[in-house]
Amino acid sequence: TPKPKEAEDEKPKNAESDLLFEKIKGHLKEHADKIKPGKGIFQFNVTGDVPTNWRIDLNKSPGTVKKMKAKNPDVTLTISDEHLMRLARGKLNFQTAFIQGRLKVEGDNAKAMSLAKIISKIPKLEG
Repeated sequence: TPKPKEAEDEKPKNAESDLLFEKIKGHLKEHADKIKPGKGIFQFNVTGDVPTNWRIDLNKSPGTVKKMKAKNPDVTLTISDEHLMRLARGKLNFQTAFIQGRLKVEGDNAKAMSLAKIISKIPKLEG
């Protein structure tokens, strides 16, 4: 069934990537025994129609995922909602996104790589 067209001035209330962060939250709880604490605090700045900020705290076990700005993150990642969803669906990888300038990473590169490893183990989103 075709979706009804939204009025031009109506913006969606949630970014599409909110689904990804909910999936990460579940994965961290499910695999708390496999992810050692002390990996860092990560700030995701998601750009697009619905700009959002997400904090992933991997300093405790299980890690936490919250829709908020992190204070003093170890790593700040800035990416568009569209490219983040391409990463989540396995159509783009972190390294390619970074090299192409679609993903900006500020802070501790070693911690950023450990986050990429954890996220790569999460089953891909459909679509």
